[in-house]
Amino acid sequence: MNETTAIKTKRVLINICKYALLIFAAFVALVPIVSCIFTAFKSEEEYANTNVITPPKSWLNFDNFITAWNKANMGEAFLNSFIILICVLVGSIMISAMLAYVLNRFKFPGNKLIRNLFTIATLIPGIASQVTVYQIMTALHLVNSMPGYIILMMGTDVITIYIFLQFFENLSPTLDESAILDGCTYFGVFFKILLPLLKPAIVTSAILKGVSTYNEYYMANLYLQDKTKYQVVATSLYVFSGPMGNQYNYICAGVIITIIPALIVFLLCQDQIYSGMAAGAVKGCGGNREQFLAQRSAGHEARPRAEVDAGHRKRKAVFGQYSLFKTSTFFLHHLLLLPVSVQKPGEYSRRKTNNLLLQEFIL
Repeated sequence: MNETTAIKTKRVLINICKYALLIFAAFVALVPIVSCIFTAFKSEEEYANTNVITPPKSWLNFDNFITAWNKANMGEAFLNSFIILICVLVGSIMISAMLAYVLNRFKFPGNKLIRNLFTIATLIPGIASQVTVYQIMTALHLVNSMPGYIILMMGTDVITIYIFLQFFENLSPTLDESAILDGCTYFGVFFKILLPLLKPAIVTSAILKGVSTYNEYYMANLYLQDKTKYQVVATSLYVFSGPMGNQYNYICAGVIITIIPALIVFLLCQDQIYSGMAAGAVKGCGGNREQFLAQRSAGHEARPRAEVDAGHRKRKAVFGQYSLFKTSTFFLHHLLLLPVSVQKPGEYSRRKTNNLLLQEFIL
């Protein structure tokens, strides 16, 4: 009896700790969002005389949103960001898918070496290679150029390559062999047979790459230096930051405007992140799991069910953790890490001087 009571008490304490941690995490995540929403509806005088947690007097004050949209020229910024996003997603996904196809389907000397080099590349901080990258971009006359920035952002992400590699490993090589026996070329096998089966991987990669491209500030600020001609969403709010201070009411209004499109896309595609990545790996041409396994068993040698289930659980755990991380940091990218919203008075001039010094050093 005492043992049962002790076990129940232990479970209650564990549950209390779990809920306490969840409440604390929710509080940390929601406070910046609530503060940003409150500030976006305040006038300049109201913002100066109240703290960030005080609700605004009027929730119908949309003057800040209008001013942010017009003064930051956010219409053009959204258009440029949309063009960059579409080009980067198409190019990056196609490069990653074709590279994963070659690495998975063709065994040649150096295959494992290439995979290991991609893994090693993830250990090198991106900022550490910016001097070399800037020199190459300058030599090719791609600085302050929209095509140059698109090519730079189109660089394949290692996580995208491994997403496609995991999906290719669940597609039987006998599909390729049957198509080749019927007279299909390697390009035909990839584009007509394998690429349609990669829809879940394509959606997942597009979401991850799209969020990072949409939130990119450092690269856009460094390589798109003409802000009047090449303005994107991440740099548009920089006009409200100056040497005398920042206009946080306009910045918060602009932040909310920039969040809305990304949030809508994220909410519409979140099912693909949490369930489509793992479940879609064995769905085949859009059918269910049993239908796909039956199709593979009909004319080809099917993989053992235990092996399929083990790979399914492994991908679900890995991608689930990564997607949870991206979800938890989604708002922080916009609200906490947005450079123009966290600068202090006088930081604008220092940041500008540092950029000029970096460019002079590189050149």
